[in-house]
Amino acid sequence: MKKIVLKMVVAIVVAFGVVLGISNTQKSQQTNDLLKENIEALASGETTDKIICMGVGCVDCPFSSDKVEFYFTTYNL
Repeated sequence: MKKIVLKMVVAIVVAFGVVLGISNTQKSQQTNDLLKENIEALASGETTDKIICMGVGCVDCPFSSDKVEFYFTTYNL
């Protein structure tokens, strides 16, 4: 009887640890996504002088839905 109770307690502790670990991982991912968005917003500034999209490729052009090879952007401070 004691062995069965001990096994159940160990199983509950392990399950609790797994749930807690998964919960912490999901919170960390959400924080990282928000942090990336904030960094991009700060880095982009408020205005741009000129955006030039060139070529045909797999990069999204910032002001159209076209796929381009590369684009140039200048920023004002």
